[in-house]
Amino acid sequence: MTFADDLLKAGHSSQAERIAFFKQAGERFDLRNMLLLGDREYIGIEWFRALHVELGIQFVIRLKKGIYHQQIDAGPGKTGEQMQDKLRDNNNKKWVSKLITLGGVTYRYVITRNLKAGGKDEDEFLYLLTTLNSVGTAINQYALRWQIEVLFRHLKSN
Repeated sequence: MTFADDLLKAGHSSQAERIAFFKQAGERFDLRNMLLLGDREYIGIEWFRALHVELGIQFVIRLKKGIYHQQIDAGPGKTGEQMQDKLRDNNNKKWVSKLITLGGVTYRYVITRNLKAGGKDEDEFLYLLTTLNSVGTAINQYALRWQIEVLFRHLKSN
């Protein structure tokens, strides 16, 4: 598959397609230590591993609520539900995080408040997976990507 084939495809790509695409891009451009901001469709344990371990790309990717809950709960510290409760119980707290392991690689799992929430169909929290050490940096960087989601929602509803 070439770059053009992947870009012309309807729907989102599979893990294997994304990995192949980024490997091709890595042959042409130095992607090491670049930061990828991604949304819920672009998930997968092999995808995360390839980005971080094989390609050296840092990332902050939003996760669907409840995904990887077994791995989140298995790690030391609070369960995912307990983390959410901690945020709900303390309005001054902006985020909670813990290290989790997926496919033998350690990442930081972050739950942060969705500042755009307010409607009945909106999630109160955003769930992020990142390779960054700083939670604040991960949240601030993802906020750049979140503006795109807000725009898409506005365009679809108006």
